[in-house]
Amino acid sequence: MKPLYLGPMKLRKLGLGVVLICSTLLLTSCIEVKGAVSINSAARWNGEISYTLNKSLASAAGISSLDDLNRQATEQSASEVGFCKNTPFIEDATNYIFKCPLKDAISQTGDLTAVIVGRNIIFRYKQNLDSTSTESERIDLGSVSVLVTFIDPIISYKENKIGLVQKIDALTYRISGYATEPMDIEIVANCSSRCGIANTVPTPTPTKTFNPADAAAEATDAANASTDAANMAAESIDSETSSFFDSVDFAIQKAKTTGIKTELNTKKVLANNQEILAQVQSKQTNAENLTTKYLALSNDKTLPTEAQRLYLSTYNSWSRTLRTLTSYKNQISQRIQRISDSQTLVNKAAEEFVAGQSVKVKSTTAPKQITITCIKGKTSKKVTALKPVCPAGYKKK
Repeated sequence: MKPLYLGPMKLRKLGLGVVLICSTLLLTSCIEVKGAVSINSAARWNGEISYTLNKSLASAAGISSLDDLNRQATEQSASEVGFCKNTPFIEDATNYIFKCPLKDAISQTGDLTAVIVGRNIIFRYKQNLDSTSTESERIDLGSVSVLVTFIDPIISYKENKIGLVQKIDALTYRISGYATEPMDIEIVANCSSRCGIANTVPTPTPTKTFNPADAAAEATDAANASTDAANMAAESIDSETSSFFDSVDFAIQKAKTTGIKTELNTKKVLANNQEILAQVQSKQTNAENLTTKYLALSNDKTLPTEAQRLYLSTYNSWSRTLRTLTSYKNQISQRIQRISDSQTLVNKAAEEFVAGQSVKVKSTTAPKQITITCIKGKTSKKVTALKPVCPAGYKKK
């Protein structure tokens, strides 16, 4: 598989194992590219672009640590991005994160560029443009969402695939798609007599105007994040719980053969599972509320048809999340019940063994023998047997 681009760095060769990791862990955003930037009449950038890489994906790509990632990014960044070349990745519990703040930045080479050509500013975004790549390399492992605002009128745009560019207003366009699909986007703004003048556009801030598309997208991301968090929380104690159940099974087998009541250490394992159950129940309650909310919005006839459609999609996302969380809750509840019952099962097995041994001893006790005295003249003999009989010539006394 050919290398995949991720902003200021190029990942090593990725295969099916990466896809399996993302699918198994329900990581719908193994790679995420987000940004909100403005470009002024001097083709200078303001705003911020961030890149997020899930650690499981990085590990599958051969990146073992934050230092390893920063080393590779430093080696490859020079030819792939025109700014933030010396900005390192940071990390949290599950992701590596690259945040690139932009203030009057210039980028005329690499994957993100803005240059003045005549009386126009030409903005370009390139991603994963390897002509030899195959469809298997373009699987959705994450998302791109970059908001680009110009101070000058936009006169045209080109995209290599319909739908990658969305018009927000006369000066603002959003670039969005999969984080691993090829993109070749060009947006042209006419700077006219202002070309080269560093008149700045204020750094983009979240709009106060309600946008159903943004609201629906954020709600869908939240639904996925809720599922991911519940899944990771459950996974964090799976190994400990599995080991505990192994010890329970062993103790039961031992009790069945020896009658020994092994004392199990259930308190910590039980407490951890109860803590995870509380987290999942909280997320499930939240999912129930949001499912109800977005179902009502999707049926609100006072909203535009497009908004209703987006809310219906969001409702479907939260419905899937609710089903997943309900399944998690049931599984963890069953696990807690088994943990709670474990000591009782061991004790019962031991008691059944002891009771069985008692019955066995009682049933195998030898019948009592009888002793008689036999005489023959002045000679006497004692005979002991279950059914004693005197020898020939002797009579029972």
